[in-house]
Amino acid sequence: MMENAAPLLKNHYMELCSKKELKVGIELEFPILNFNGLKPDEKIIHQLIVFIIEKLNFKAVKTDLNGRPIRFKSDMLEDHLSFEACFYILEFSLEHNKSIFLIKKRFEFYYDAIQNYLSQFGCLLACFGSNPYRWGREIAYLHTEFHRCAKRFIKTNRADNLYNQRNNPCIMAALQLHVDVQYEDISDVLNVINGLSWFKAIYFSNSIFWNDAPDFS
Repeated sequence: MMENAAPLLKNHYMELCSKKELKVGIELEFPILNFNGLKPDEKIIHQLIVFIIEKLNFKAVKTDLNGRPIRFKSDMLEDHLSFEACFYILEFSLEHNKSIFLIKKRFEFYYDAIQNYLSQFGCLLACFGSNPYRWGREIAYLHTEFHRCAKRFIKTNRADNLYNQRNNPCIMAALQLHVDVQYEDISDVLNVINGLSWFKAIYFSNSIFWNDAPDFS
């Protein structure tokens, strides 16, 4: 089996690294928090879903097992907004482009519109790597087949302590940069990315421990 898998994987990734037109894409996640530190009302999340569909011209392309929309696609582009693990972290997955600055403009439009909408209810998209409040530990996973399997696995394999919570993906947010690379440039790109790791760790490690509530004032 491995003898067959190796050339298939090599051919697949060699093809990905032989694109003539190189592009970049981003994925950004933000916890949805309340200014008062309490858990945002679920009604606000559902109203946000309506806002995304009706005001930002997205359409629902995926639902959970209860029929609630969890992924949305732009009518014009391959831009997606989604709830990947729970309804309290919103992900922006924007269509790749030759210029990251063009992606930035689209992101800022969506981000500002959603931020302004949430502010009416005393809520915001927070630029934290994790939910800083203890109520985040009680957030329920999305009701999907994937998360049902994940819950069963974690429940049977986790250690019984604070840092092996059953819903870790529901309190952690991440950012990802996707860059097309030519095959001959892979080693140079990896060396540059590894060299910047220390800077990324310092610049983006802005999570707040639960004992220190953030000050949004």
